[in-house]
Amino acid sequence: MESHLEDDGILLTDRNKMKQALINFVKNAIEATPPKGYVSIGLQVSEENAVITVKDTGKGMSKEEIARIGTMFYTTKNQGTGLGTSVSLKIIETIGGRVRYSSEVKKGTTVEIILPLRNEKLKKEHVLSRHLDA
Repeated sequence: MESHLEDDGILLTDRNKMKQALINFVKNAIEATPPKGYVSIGLQVSEENAVITVKDTGKGMSKEEIARIGTMFYTTKNQGTGLGTSVSLKIIETIGGRVRYSSEVKKGTTVEIILPLRNEKLKKEHVLSRHLDA
């Protein structure tokens, strides 16, 4: 595994849910990668967004497989339910983010997780949530 973390930023979200989503994307990359392959995790931060990139040298996916990602119970694994990816995508969407996949069969897959850093609605919800939890 390699990491390329160029910067940092603050994202207002549920830490445990975000961790769950990121673990799922990284786990998928690791499981798709052969023993001598690699998984790379990168972070780039701009004023508006954080982009987390998870790239692997695994089996890759066809355009048809990419189009089905996030469909309940769809998986490219021999074992698995596909629920982890569906839940992870929903977590990212809930905080105003989006996920882009690019892949080439037998070459690997890149997942870009684009997260908003400045979102007034999310900030208000976070403050309200913290107030209700207190």
